[in-house]
Amino acid sequence: MNALSDGIEARGKNHLKSYAKNTTSDKEIRCRRWILIDLDPERPAGISSTEQELKLSEELGRKIQGYLTDCGFPEPVTALSGNGFYLLYPVELPNTPEMTSLAKGFLGALDSRFSTEQVKVDTTTYNAARITKLYGTVSCKGDSTEERPHRRSKILYAPKKRVPAAIELLQQIAAQCVEKGNKKKTVNRNEKREPARSISGSRMEFDLRLWLESQEIPVAREKQVENGMCYVLESCPWNQEHSKDNGAYVIQFDDGGIAAGCHHDSCKEENWETLWRMLEGEKPMPSAKKAKTENLPSAEKESPVDVLLRLIEEQGHIPFRSTEGEAFIQILNKGGFVNYPLKSEYYQMWLRNLYYQTYNRGGRNDMIQAVMETLVAKAHCQGKEYPVYNRFAFHEGRLYYNLANEDSAVLCIDESGTKCCNEPPVRLITRKTLRPQPMPQKGNRLGN
Repeated sequence: MNALSDGIEARGKNHLKSYAKNTTSDKEIRCRRWILIDLDPERPAGISSTEQELKLSEELGRKIQGYLTDCGFPEPVTALSGNGFYLLYPVELPNTPEMTSLAKGFLGALDSRFSTEQVKVDTTTYNAARITKLYGTVSCKGDSTEERPHRRSKILYAPKKRVPAAIELLQQIAAQCVEKGNKKKTVNRNEKREPARSISGSRMEFDLRLWLESQEIPVAREKQVENGMCYVLESCPWNQEHSKDNGAYVIQFDDGGIAAGCHHDSCKEENWETLWRMLEGEKPMPSAKKAKTENLPSAEKESPVDVLLRLIEEQGHIPFRSTEGEAFIQILNKGGFVNYPLKSEYYQMWLRNLYYQTYNRGGRNDMIQAVMETLVAKAHCQGKEYPVYNRFAFHEGRLYYNLANEDSAVLCIDESGTKCCNEPPVRLITRKTLRPQPMPQKGNRLGN
């Protein structure tokens, strides 16, 4: 929807790619050209909207359009997505963290003022790399039925002249908020709730769950990991194109440390610090697990081996052992877990890449080996013991099948059918010799 940085279009210039490995991230956007207001009717996931739901979304969109026109906004492009109503307002804004916060506050204010039980303003469309409909294509959510048909997306109206909305207008709207219960108040949307403080006024331990709520970052689910609490996010805060696949996470460890990341390749450089800076700017970050080594006396500086072990722990990697005595490592991946042999070629490559990203140079074999041996020792002395399986395992009447693909998908098969399982109750191991399998697709029975 927005202007790409130079050269990015060469990933797929004027043609389509199926399952593209590299997709555009927010930092690869040169500037913002549009802000999308997506009015989406509330309904069960995976199905098209009814005519009444579509009508309600357009009615709310027209109401918002009238309000913004009265505030001085130029004419927007109006469109139907197939299931909802779009308002696209032209802008000319740099792609900076400040503009991201402004877009987020703008949509949040509209959501507070206008969203109803039937139709919501989508508050996740604020990111710079936002994708939108290719108008003329058909929206095919679920099966096409008489009540919920598939519809073709289309542009309803486009102004003859493109007039960008002034930044002052966006700031004016973003500064407004309506509380639930229709009680109006004026606040600065960029002001965030502070972490809890004690009665004496001193700062208490940083409350990560409260912070996620204050930033309006939806949590899909919480899961207890062996050394802390993991919050699996509904969508990626760095790149909303990764929405609804639960690939992003934030972990708060028992000692107060925090780690964050997304399992898509385009987000491999994102972490807790980039998330904090994107949303909080230059505000001081919550205390990390350890002080930066450059601020310590030379005798107290962490060795490269210690740094790698700390980073591994911060990213939520958990060593464990099999009942046969083999050491493994469990890694968060796209909302679920993937398990690798600790001494596998894959994990050694991951360690070397981590070392390079940390020190901007290649790691010596003895350092990598020292890290591996330490993790193996932790797996045997501190880790839990589990039975492990390769391709499949039976458990409580269900078959769990490891596709071993790049999404680390595991299928759960029982009498009711086949479905993906993010958190199987058994440990399925991904090995180099385990070939990836395709995701089963619904179709006709063989012979028909």
